[in-house]
Amino acid sequence: MKFKFKIWHLFITFCITLIIVRFLTIVKLFSLFFSYIILLLTDFSSAISQLNFELIDYFVSGVLIILLPLIIFFRFKSHKIFQSKLDFSSLVIGTLFLVFIFSA
Repeated sequence: MKFKFKIWHLFITFCITLIIVRFLTIVKLFSLFFSYIILLLTDFSSAISQLNFELIDYFVSGVLIILLPLIIFFRFKSHKIFQSKLDFSSLVIGTLFLVFIFSA
């Protein structure tokens, strides 16, 4: 039986590579996220005044980098689009999509 790469392999490999390469940044990002949650609970007006689109982008990227491989593996792995064979065009489109989502 010959192993063929699927699109979901690309997504999971890309996310795991990002987690390994940027591990320290991700740890700092989650530290910032939890500190912001604590600030939000203690001083709401100060937390809202510090909120901007860049901070939201960092928070969403940090959450997606952890949740995206889990969601794809457990929920969407059986969908037809993720089960299709990985060819050059789907590799390029998938890579462009992931770079667009995780660009900073």
